[in-house]
Amino acid sequence: MKGVKRDLRVRSRGRPLVSTTYSYTQYTERVGTLVGLVASVRRVDAAALQECAAFEAQSPLPLACLLLRPPHRALRLYTVAAELYAAVGTAAAAQALDLAKRAGAAARSQLRHAENHAALCQLQRDIVGYDKLLVADREFVRLGCVYKHSTRGLQQRMLFLFSDILVVASRAGGGHFRAHSAIPLHMLVLKHADLPHSFVLEGEDVQLLISTSNDQEYAGWTRAFDETITNAHENPTEIDTELTPYEHDMAEESSSAGGAGGGLAHVCWHRATSLARDQLHLAMRTQLSGYLLRKFKKSPGWQKLWVVFAQFTLFFYKAWLDDAPLASLPLLGYGVSAPSAGDGIDKDFVFKLQFKNHVYFFRADSMFTYNRWVEVLQTSMVQSDHN
Repeated sequence: MKGVKRDLRVRSRGRPLVSTTYSYTQYTERVGTLVGLVASVRRVDAAALQECAAFEAQSPLPLACLLLRPPHRALRLYTVAAELYAAVGTAAAAQALDLAKRAGAAARSQLRHAENHAALCQLQRDIVGYDKLLVADREFVRLGCVYKHSTRGLQQRMLFLFSDILVVASRAGGGHFRAHSAIPLHMLVLKHADLPHSFVLEGEDVQLLISTSNDQEYAGWTRAFDETITNAHENPTEIDTELTPYEHDMAEESSSAGGAGGGLAHVCWHRATSLARDQLHLAMRTQLSGYLLRKFKKSPGWQKLWVVFAQFTLFFYKAWLDDAPLASLPLLGYGVSAPSAGDGIDKDFVFKLQFKNHVYFFRADSMFTYNRWVEVLQTSMVQSDHN
């Protein structure tokens, strides 16, 4: 009798799942087109560009990522349905799992392309001086800060690596990066350099001696270049590398800079780190929110805040209904752990975030909430070993 009642409870909770998964599947089939349509409108319509920029200036997620939330939720529904079936094992739970599996499969089949297109659209808005990123079959591979050797010494540069082209840029005004060159990968050869954490990119009229900040960055960049250059040599394509006049490009793009979506590139610039393709996809898919108590390393008390984790960044709100965050904390390079004995924390459910000398403590209200936050933060590449 207990088994029958449990099965009925699962069925009653599973009925909404039938219509929900159908809606998710229908939306997922069109999400790539929708992301592309919104990107096209904001490129050609000045009013739409202003509205999108104003929205993204206050939102933890850029508009394209919000459009991708339904298929992201479909993946989460599959995880929940699998846990439900493992717990109860009833026929109703099996039906729910089958529905969620189909919705999740549809989401996975579309998300990689849609997320890549959203990334290309955002990077096109971040980069001025080269306006030809949106090309069919082009894939984002890696972005990050490196140091270029020149006759004037080391110069900080931002590399944007795609499946067929490398864009070398530096920080510009208005929250943008200014492109200095766009180099087809099929014209390049990767060579080892004698300097620590360094490599050489050679080609016709091109010789770049690049140094990275540590062994992990060096390994990540050389692996990415080796794979993409090899593939580009095997499948060469005609690429337009002509740069856009800088003043003209800035005039068109000035209103689109500064949104949350472009923040990761600027964090990489300031922390001399990089972000790979899989991590960028993970950033789009991973969000969590809830009330936490926050404490700085030397502060005496705890402050209750509504915290949103999105795009590898914590956004702090006084309450969940607030429109704009009080502050934000980018977590690229941070580590998450339990407090040590020397931290002097005598409370339960506390986790510690640290980057060099920057230390923050956060306290959850239960073991479940604590485990959920730690799991998401650890999974989401807040630690430095992300290559």
